[in-house]
Amino acid sequence: MVSVNKNFDFYSITLYLYGIIFLPIKLFQHLRYQGVKMEIVITNIKNLLDERKMTQSELAEKIGTTQTNISRYLSGTRKIDLDILEKIATVFSVSLDYLLGRDDKDAKLKIALNSISTEGLNDDDIEMVKGLIENLKKKNQK
Repeated sequence: MVSVNKNFDFYSITLYLYGIIFLPIKLFQHLRYQGVKMEIVITNIKNLLDERKMTQSELAEKIGTTQTNISRYLSGTRKIDLDILEKIATVFSVSLDYLLGRDDKDAKLKIALNSISTEGLNDDDIEMVKGLIENLKKKNQK
């Protein structure tokens, strides 16, 4: 027969379980965001939406969430989990470092290149443009 301490009621047990299960998760989530200015992340996502002329609803559909969640992320009322940030980075073809504000130059180049249409160019033309970009990079590194 199982002995139950009568000093523990349902409320006490619930508080105990909350303390050992949920509080460490909340602490981990809090610590994970230390050192990251979420304002930068939010600004970068808003800029990407504007540059790509994409709506919050379209982004939500592409990453498998709702427009309401995107709105909450962008207003700062809801934290953005790492898996969501990874999906957003994939949709916009940028790095997580860019979203976090750490890799500005390369990401801007990728955004610019992704917005250029290659329609009407053949493979040789595209390779020539790539070569030109590489030569300009080398020139500017000197």
